[in-house]
Amino acid sequence: MIVNKPEFMQRAEIVRERGTNRSQFFRGEVDAYTWMDVGSSYLMSDLLAAFLYAQLENMGQITRQRNEIWDFYQKALIPLVNEGKLRLPYVPPCCESNSHLFYIILPDEEIRDGLMQYLKKENIYAVFHYVPLHLSAVGRSMGYEEGQLPITESLSGRLLRLPFYYELTRMEQERIVDQIFKFFSR
Repeated sequence: MIVNKPEFMQRAEIVRERGTNRSQFFRGEVDAYTWMDVGSSYLMSDLLAAFLYAQLENMGQITRQRNEIWDFYQKALIPLVNEGKLRLPYVPPCCESNSHLFYIILPDEEIRDGLMQYLKKENIYAVFHYVPLHLSAVGRSMGYEEGQLPITESLSGRLLRLPFYYELTRMEQERIVDQIFKFFSR
């Protein structure tokens, strides 16, 4: 467990232990353990740990593959950028993408939704991103309203996430890009 201030260590340990002083009990610091505070179980199952371990062992290969997929989309869609049909993610020259996801930004929500439906009919699962936080139930409960963050709302309505996962083959990537081009050539 990593805690940045020593005065939080004891409480962090209790929260991690489902709100109990269990660790103190096992160290012999208390005679019995009981609930002391709020807490939860943050431990992953053995199965999840094994899955994560396998991913960590192959992290370099997985990262390279994700970067290759990201680069393929970025290069393959440039003609549509040049035609003004869509925008691509921008990564400043002093930075590099973490290849977490790949999105395109369409001119308006109608085109975004049309492309999403078209791809779905072709069995390609492309989705919009998240509802802006200020328009979520929590954001609205805090008094936020539509129109308060117009740039966020505009981008949210025009952003489309393309399929993006480690095992996405080059053939599947090409098919996705081909279908996007077909959509715009109708």
